[in-house]
Amino acid sequence: MPVCPRCHSFDWDFVPSPGKGVLFSFTTVHAPLVESFDRPYGVGIVELDEQTRLVAVLQDGPTSWRIGMRVKVDFFDCEGGFALPVICPEAT
Repeated sequence: MPVCPRCHSFDWDFVPSPGKGVLFSFTTVHAPLVESFDRPYGVGIVELDEQTRLVAVLQDGPTSWRIGMRVKVDFFDCEGGFALPVICPEAT
């Protein structure tokens, strides 16, 4: 269960977010989590403008990414009727 890193409270809510932030970190994955992704693919951590971090797949693989760049979160429809968050470069 998620907990507040500052006060350690379990009292939290879902709130809307524009889904924009900076790329905090990323890595390359060679073994697929789901077959919907081409291999290898990148996974990154976005620090959202609301000071929350989110782990998601990088849209175009890891070669064009750099830590600190502005990004946004979108969603990728997968086989089986579910969607995963995807990190995309923020349009300037």
